[in-house]
Amino acid sequence: MGNFIFIVFTIGCLLFQILTGYLGNKYLGMILPIILLAFISYLIYIGAWTWRLGDILMPFIAIGALTLIYQGGRALNPKNSYSNTNDAHH
Repeated sequence: MGNFIFIVFTIGCLLFQILTGYLGNKYLGMILPIILLAFISYLIYIGAWTWRLGDILMPFIAIGALTLIYQGGRALNPKNSYSNTNDAHH
């Protein structure tokens, strides 16, 4: 049951990040990265964070992934699509 909750939570986070990218709301898109940074800061504060390579690199990878997911959602919106930038010249 715990794995199912984790999977549903992860899919919910991904969908939320895609939706914020689609809507183009930068402030709403920063909610998950800020929560992630706060959680990592809390883990460091209580001493549960170790100084292994995976523990050091994982926050950077996670924030980069959230940024890419946000940009992917932004590219889905025709108003915010990067492919439409040259349409005004035709």
